[in-house]
Amino acid sequence: MSEQSHGQLAGVGDVTHYMWPTYKRQTAAEGGDISAQWQFGGDDALLEQWFYEYLGREFREHFGGQTTFLGRVHTMRLAYNRLSLTVSLDWLFNRVACAYTSVLDGSTLYTDFVEDAASIAQWGARAYIIRPTDNTIGLSEAEELAQDFLAEFAQPQVSRSEVGRLDVAQLQITAQGYAQALGVQLIREEVEGEDDADAEVLVALTGASLVTAGAIATNTRQVSIQFDWQSRLDRLAWLAGRRDALGRRYVYGTFGSAAFDYQPAADSARYHIWTKRPVVEHFTPGKDYVPAPLVMPGGYSLVADQQTRTAGGWNPARQWDASVVYDRDGASLRGGAWGVQERTAALQMALTARRLD
Repeated sequence: MSEQSHGQLAGVGDVTHYMWPTYKRQTAAEGGDISAQWQFGGDDALLEQWFYEYLGREFREHFGGQTTFLGRVHTMRLAYNRLSLTVSLDWLFNRVACAYTSVLDGSTLYTDFVEDAASIAQWGARAYIIRPTDNTIGLSEAEELAQDFLAEFAQPQVSRSEVGRLDVAQLQITAQGYAQALGVQLIREEVEGEDDADAEVLVALTGASLVTAGAIATNTRQVSIQFDWQSRLDRLAWLAGRRDALGRRYVYGTFGSAAFDYQPAADSARYHIWTKRPVVEHFTPGKDYVPAPLVMPGGYSLVADQQTRTAGGWNPARQWDASVVYDRDGASLRGGAWGVQERTAALQMALTARRLD
C-alpha cells in the first residue's frame, strides 16, 4: 500500500508491522486525534510483554515526514489461554475528592482533592469526584472515602474473564489522542462574570496535565466564566460551541501534537473529492493530490465528480467534515450527522448489493 502510515511506540520503536492490516484511526474537528486501534496475533511471551509493559506509552503515526496522530496507549485487550484480559486507563484515578453535606444549611460541599504524585507523574492527572447517594455524610467521612478510593485506583486495574480457545493469541491496542486526557481533568469557577472566549480557552488549559496551549485564535465573543465541576474537555467544547460574532465554527483539539489548537474553520472548501474511481481521492481546490493519511477534518469538502447544483439554497455536494476515519481502504470524511444509524444503513445497503450481484 503506497499510502500506508508508519507507527512508532515509545520504548519499542517501529511498530508498523504490528499495525497493518487492522489499523484504524479517527480524527475529529472537535477534539482532534480521538483514537487509533490495531490488533495482531503472536506468541504468549510477546503479547504478555506488550500487555504488561506498554500501557501509557506514547504512540505516533507518521507519513511523509508529518505526524498524523499522536497519543498514548490507553487500553489493551489480550485473549489467550482461554482468558480475556483488559487493562485500561479508564479505570485509573489519581486525584480524588468527595462530596459531602454541610451541617449548616444542607448544601453540597467538596473535600480538597487528595493526590498520588507518583501516579500522576507516570500516567498524567486523572480526577474523580465521589458523590455518595445512599445517605448524607460529613467532612471527616468524605475525606476517608476519598483516601480509600485513591489507594485502590491510583494504579492500573486489570479485568479478567473467560473466552473460548483461540488458535493464535490476540492483542488489541487502543491509543487515545492527547486532548482526550482532558476528559478526566476536572475544573470549576464559582465567580460570576464574562470574558473573551479565547481568554477562557487559555484558562481551561492552564495547569492541564499532558496538554499545552497551541494556536489559540483571537475571539472576543463574551462568555460566562462561571461553571460547576466539569472536565477541561467539556469546558473547551462548550466554549467552541459559542462560535464567534461571525457565527463561524471552531475547530479544536490536539492534531498530531500535544498542543491544543482553537481555530475558526474556513468557509471555502478544503477538498474536492473524486468518487468515480477505484478509490476515493482527495484534492485541494488547486488540484494538488492529498494522500489519504494527510486528509484532515475541520473544513468543507465538495464531491467534484457530482454535477454542482443548488436545491433550495444549499449544495448537496458540499459537506462539513466533522471527522475522518483512516484505515487500509483510505480516508473517509464524515459529516456531523454520521452516527450509528448511518453506519448500520450503509452496511445493510452494501450487504444487499452483494446479494443482488
